[in-house]
Amino acid sequence: MKTTYDEKRGYRIHLYKTDKFKQTTIKISLKEPIKKENITKRSLLYNVLFSSSKKYNSERKINIRKEELYSMNLQFLNNRIGNYLNTTLTIKCLDEKYTEKGILEQSISLLSDLLLDPLIEDNHFRKDKVDLYKEKMKTRLSTLKEDAPLYAAIRAKEVYDDSVLSYRVIGYIEDIDPLNEYNLYEYYKEMIKTNIIDFYVVGNIELEEIESYIDKYFSKLFNNSSNPDNYELNTKITNEKSYTETINNEQSILIILSKLDKPTYYERYYVSSFLSYILGGGTSSKLFNIIREQESLCYYINSNYRMFDNVLSINSGIDNTNYKKAVKLIKKIIKDIQNGNISEEEINNCKTLINNDFDAIDENAASIINYMIDVDTLKLDELDKRREKINKVTKEEIVNLSKKIKIQNIYLLEGVKND
Repeated sequence: MKTTYDEKRGYRIHLYKTDKFKQTTIKISLKEPIKKENITKRSLLYNVLFSSSKKYNSERKINIRKEELYSMNLQFLNNRIGNYLNTTLTIKCLDEKYTEKGILEQSISLLSDLLLDPLIEDNHFRKDKVDLYKEKMKTRLSTLKEDAPLYAAIRAKEVYDDSVLSYRVIGYIEDIDPLNEYNLYEYYKEMIKTNIIDFYVVGNIELEEIESYIDKYFSKLFNNSSNPDNYELNTKITNEKSYTETINNEQSILIILSKLDKPTYYERYYVSSFLSYILGGGTSSKLFNIIREQESLCYYINSNYRMFDNVLSINSGIDNTNYKKAVKLIKKIIKDIQNGNISEEEINNCKTLINNDFDAIDENAASIINYMIDVDTLKLDELDKRREKINKVTKEEIVNLSKKIKIQNIYLLEGVKND
């Protein structure tokens, strides 16, 4: 992986050169310190930007242009990286050896048109475009509860009150009406000037060539923002809480959120993978074997550790009649791990699984870019060093980390079927 940064640019370019894929993938990341009042605004903004530009003033014209570029794929996504709100814009276009010379540059040009040359009238966005996507956002957010797993994941975090963990990155329905074609454009101009910007590129291309294209079409992106030393989110440990909501559904969803009390860097980025795998990382995990297979208390169960947030989550689909028994058994399994109930076979299986994950990174462009982002934002070691450290993790280290688990919230989205 090669990274280039020039202060005259104000953005960085990261390249993973490979001839393994038929496509070149380019992802632009725009990051800013997260503010709750900007989340809905940002989501609406990118819907408006991707619907038209000065050159292509309708979605139909944009779609025709994408077809001309051999069905170029174009996507955007809002997410959170620790204390930062992040938007990624991704294009995928066929390698020129399968198409014709100039396709990559033309694809980059289209992305630049949409991001940097929007359809503006009298120093504001077009009102009809803004109003259209405001209504679409309202429809989506008003039906959020119909997607029970997503709704449960959001609500389980909202018990953190005003913590960044509680923020809904998909936006808030109550924040939509105050937005208009004027204040949205003002936010757009501020974003272009101040956001931290990175380009992640995967494909069979030289650094000098991709630099020349990006410099040609994205020179307006210059800003004075620099990458923070640390994106990690550190929130205080609180006492255990329990929350229950009901939903018109046959199945209930149980989410248990825990934090690790002051984990070291090594524990957070190496030992935590073992803890998460052993606890609920697949069909060989303790949660799966005991809660699902032995006791038949759930339809599915898994655990996941978010390194940025230092949050260990356990997710399960259950019958509400099994709620108390499932929670009690989950706590017992955690306690057993804390008491050293881990076999060498489990640890060796984890090492195999984690190394297999490392081996699979270069199997697709998306995983390569995620790896590049993790190395960049989490300051992770390169793969060889990570393998070396993973292979040295011990049972004692896993047990010591498990003792730092502090359950914060037990959330039940209780299914109550109303015919």
